Amino acid sequence: MQKTWKSLAGMMMLGAIVAGGMTSCKDDDDDNENNGWTAQDVAINAAGILDNYVDNVVFKTYNSLANSAETLMDDVEKLSESKTQVNLQKVCDEWKRARKYWEWSEAFLFGAAADYSIDPHIDTWPFDQTAFNQMMANFSKSEKAAKDSAIVIESVVTSQNLTGFHAMEYVIFANGQARNVEEITDDELFFLQAVSEDLFLSSCRLEASWRAENKIAKSHLEILEDGEYYDSEKNEFGLSNYGEEFKNAGKAGSRYKSPTIALVQILEGANDIIGEVRDAKIGSAVEGTNTEYIESPFSYNSIQDFYDNIISCVHAIYGTMEITDGAQIDKAASVAKSLNAYGMLTHTEAMKDVNTALVSALAKIAAMKAPFVLNYTDESARAAMEGLDPLEEAIDKMIEKLRE
Repeated sequence: MQKTWKSLAGMMMLGAIVAGGMTSCKDDDDDNENNGWTAQDVAINAAGILDNYVDNVVFKTYNSLANSAETLMDDVEKLSESKTQVNLQKVCDEWKRARKYWEWSEAFLFGAAADYSIDPHIDTWPFDQTAFNQMMANFSKSEKAAKDSAIVIESVVTSQNLTGFHAMEYVIFANGQARNVEEITDDELFFLQAVSEDLFLSSCRLEASWRAENKIAKSHLEILEDGEYYDSEKNEFGLSNYGEEFKNAGKAGSRYKSPTIALVQILEGANDIIGEVRDAKIGSAVEGTNTEYIESPFSYNSIQDFYDNIISCVHAIYGTMEITDGAQIDKAASVAKSLNAYGMLTHTEAMKDVNTALVSALAKIAAMKAPFVLNYTDESARAAMEGLDPLEEAIDKMIEKLRE
């Protein structure tokens, strides 16, 4: 299928730093025009925690997502050109890779993901199978190519329940495996291509919105320009720079009135996804309030989604994407410019409680009986859900300490 980008878019050394910061408040205030800063604000700023968070957690995660989404789009294109089981398996594998990067981003859905409604656009579930099947029944690309193509593209660009990760999942997976490629129609392939392009564009918007001083790949800039989110002649983005705002917390132009408020936002972002995993992603089925409200049911990827959501909290708190497993937390060398390092120095017991709860919560999710869509009544599912309570409480206590 010819690329439809324009159509898609148109529709511690820390200890020394802290100590030094606390004894040089006046000088920093004068230099940064932050006369209302507390000693804690100065210490957080001097430690480089917010800079590291933007550059090595948020931007790197979105950059990885955009790179994977681009590969996924290209793999879908190859599948449309040569409809083989091998090519479909490549699409499925890359979908899972991109999915992981997305789930790793859910501890920081504040900012672009929320303000531009990118989160609901690419990650709403359950997928509307009825509306999809009706659309496909009325779609005849060969007979009414222009008209029907426009209808499909409009649905992809403007909807929430007919696009994104779960739209792709529905087309390419069945019962936890790649579908029989012969069952996938040419019309579904057209739809799949439109969704994959839209996912790539959405991922690039997230990446560019947290760019700060980071560079964006040429191919990512091209789709942003086609979507009118970037002007190459002026080298200007039509997107807010959330990374710059976060780094400059407490200064003019930032929505964050102090470095402490920005640091608390990191923890609040983590608690937002912890609550969602417990109450909605696991709890809706376990409690029986909505057994249809199960994420990633066709790929059987639900438990991995839950696990990766909590890993996103680990990344946010530890200031690195290098930790991919709960067992690594106790052994990991703490990044000096991280919330964890700062917390261990200033509020040791509260920070230790957070780390202990992270390890425990991840272990209980890993112990869930798979696949979740077939085993949500198993006791292990309830144990995982309830195991998130101590983590939320520990993070709440850490927030209280920072606000004292």
